[in-house]
Amino acid sequence: MKRNLLLQLLIIGIGAFIWMSHSAGRAADKNQGNTGAPGDATATCGSSGCHAGSSITVDLDIAVMDGNSNMVSNYVPGETYTVRVTVNQTGGNNPAAFGYQLVALTDSDNQSTESFSNPASNVQIANATSTGRTYAEHNGPSNTNTFDVEWTAPAAGSGSVTFYSAGNGVNGNGMSSGDGASTASMTLNEGTSSNFNPTALKWELKLFPNPVRESINISANELLNGEYTITVVDMMGRVVKSFNSPIVDGNLSFDANDLKTGHYSLMVQDKDETAVIQFSKL
Repeated sequence: MKRNLLLQLLIIGIGAFIWMSHSAGRAADKNQGNTGAPGDATATCGSSGCHAGSSITVDLDIAVMDGNSNMVSNYVPGETYTVRVTVNQTGGNNPAAFGYQLVALTDSDNQSTESFSNPASNVQIANATSTGRTYAEHNGPSNTNTFDVEWTAPAAGSGSVTFYSAGNGVNGNGMSSGDGASTASMTLNEGTSSNFNPTALKWELKLFPNPVRESINISANELLNGEYTITVVDMMGRVVKSFNSPIVDGNLSFDANDLKTGHYSLMVQDKDETAVIQFSKL
């Protein structure tokens, strides 16, 4: 009886140790990358059983934003952006905490860009000598499902860059059972400063808050007045919302509750010009 009890305690202790060591970040504590990127281990750790089970299901969104919180699909060499990974619960039990790992690789050679900085309070930057890559990852079980870190784009001529990320929602039972994990990737093409929309710059069009929750507010530096066409397009190029509305003294607000969680482009058009700005919906 005592022997069986000791064995059970040993198994529980080992499971808790494994979970706690992973909870501080795979690169920092285990010297491993688990983003699902080429050369990394698979994110769900299926072969080793970590974060196994389906009591919690999650998916991930990756958004890269410029200094005005506008989402971008191209990068300007040398510019600094904010990379936000959001771990979304899609089913099952509510997670007690969240974790993630992120790496940025140049597509030409799958080399790490080595350019993360200024992590949020729930994020750390760690190197894994096993892969030779630098990762942004959680620094402990996170109460929030969003993870922000700054990223500086590589030099001109580097070509496209892909962000690979894994995230999990955990039940906090001190073991790996019953947790959920998922992966996502996002590619930015290399651009130049000429990729910026000149009309958006002329109007200095701003959208807030970004990410959007219940409503969208638009403001412009010019006192725009008159009738404008407002169009919202999803990442597949489909028009999901379109209407005509007056803009008074450069300001407009409208409801966004009918938009699903995701990334969108918003176009403001008059008879002569079009301005485009990107945003995400939570």
